[in-house]
Amino acid sequence: MFSVVIPVYNCQETIERVLDSVKDQTRFALIEEIIVLNDGSSDGTDTVITGYLSRHPALPILYLKHQNHGVSYTRNRGIRAAKAEWIALLD
Repeated sequence: MFSVVIPVYNCQETIERVLDSVKDQTRFALIEEIIVLNDGSSDGTDTVITGYLSRHPALPILYLKHQNHGVSYTRNRGIRAAKAEWIALLD
């Protein structure tokens, strides 16, 4: 099983396509969780993600937010939060 870790920052224009891409994987059954980490976005990223979560409540998405610390900190936080044996980084 896989944990998909997606660090995001100011990506309101692309995050839905990214999440749809993960959702539409042919082997989606192998994905235990999708961890989306918002690294302090200042655009509408949070609104887009929360809207996506409300439209897709059955998806195993863990959404975490924190102040901006950069992609390395954000990616590592996602790795620490992951529960699956394998981790797929999508940034």
